[in-house]
Amino acid sequence: MVTFISSEGTQWYVKMTLVSEEKTRTLNLDCSDNVAFDTRSGGSVDGAWSEVAVFGHSLRFAKEGKTFTISANITDGKAFTVCGETVGTPEASSGESNQPHEGGSGEAVEISDEEKGDPLVRHPLESWFTRCVWDELFPHANHQCFEGVKPYSYESFVKNVRYFPGFASGEEKEQKKELAALFGMALQEVGGKSLRDGGPIVLKGLTRTKAYGFSEASWTEEPSHKWNLAFSSEQGHERSRVYDTGYPLKPNQKYFSGAGILQLSYPVNYARFSQFYYGDKEVLLNNSDRVRKDPDLVVASALFYWMAQAGTRPSCHCCFTGNPVNDTDKACYERITNLGYKKGLAMAIAAVNGIECAIPADYRVGTRVNGYFEYGKAFGLTEDELLEDCFVETAEMAGNLHTAGIA
Repeated sequence: MVTFISSEGTQWYVKMTLVSEEKTRTLNLDCSDNVAFDTRSGGSVDGAWSEVAVFGHSLRFAKEGKTFTISANITDGKAFTVCGETVGTPEASSGESNQPHEGGSGEAVEISDEEKGDPLVRHPLESWFTRCVWDELFPHANHQCFEGVKPYSYESFVKNVRYFPGFASGEEKEQKKELAALFGMALQEVGGKSLRDGGPIVLKGLTRTKAYGFSEASWTEEPSHKWNLAFSSEQGHERSRVYDTGYPLKPNQKYFSGAGILQLSYPVNYARFSQFYYGDKEVLLNNSDRVRKDPDLVVASALFYWMAQAGTRPSCHCCFTGNPVNDTDKACYERITNLGYKKGLAMAIAAVNGIECAIPADYRVGTRVNGYFEYGKAFGLTEDELLEDCFVETAEMAGNLHTAGIA
């Protein structure tokens, strides 16, 4: 017999603790239909991390024990039932959405005119980030994008980065570090090749990993970082996000698991980006495919997400640099750092896909961190310079920045 003990988390994402009367590795749970267990985050057995295979509401852990934890998505954000216990989830305050991935508030948030750039004014990174550098970094750009479109080009990237003067600003070294971070993040989102768990590639600063080191897939001799920008939407997940607050799904629209360089997801984020780009949140809510085939939107959506604070989550920009884009961003960031969490790539990863954090780093984190190093070195920086004031240990980072540090 399995007993439900407790759960903690948000309206949409919880970690449950369960106890079995006898030692086992297989749990067959009686759950309500709105509980979807998350195999990607793994679980724990008697306090030790463990892989877990999920078959509906049947869980098979790699280790045997009596006390288990497992994370789950609550697909409608409402009360759920496990082992005969009904649990009410925390309500999102002020219409805010506490999604574990690509989160945002329930209201479309427009970046102020002061934060917007002028597309006719050159961005500082254009002084060193040239078309030749772009071509060298991304030989397989547009490899297999949606409907055969080719949205990635140096011209499109530079045109759209001018709208975000706060991105990759400051001294040239800081510009290079933040651009390397964005491209490293993108490598796991739209790259055509990821690292694998286990192998000879040991990444400096990343010590708590699922297996020892990482390795390159053998189907091509070209390293994974050469395969960035291969897609314009996430592969293998051509489905709508069916759970969200504030913006229900529109007829005949799909808000994909990922569209654009950073894989914009959920109706609320389409609304926020549409408000910024068009001044009307309905444009992209009614034309969601634009974000994965229009060259400007493919790029601008990622830069917008990187620079925009949302709900109780700091902007990716602030997570990486420590420089807030506004007062709310500053307050969110300080709540998190006051708990001891450090700025850097790990916190930015938590802002993009928090389910990769607070667990031993797997190939997803390895791909992002390796990309950060490789692009940074291509820009002339050393690994020590890239790790300077930049924390990368995702196992020691909060998995959900929407709740971490909130009073």
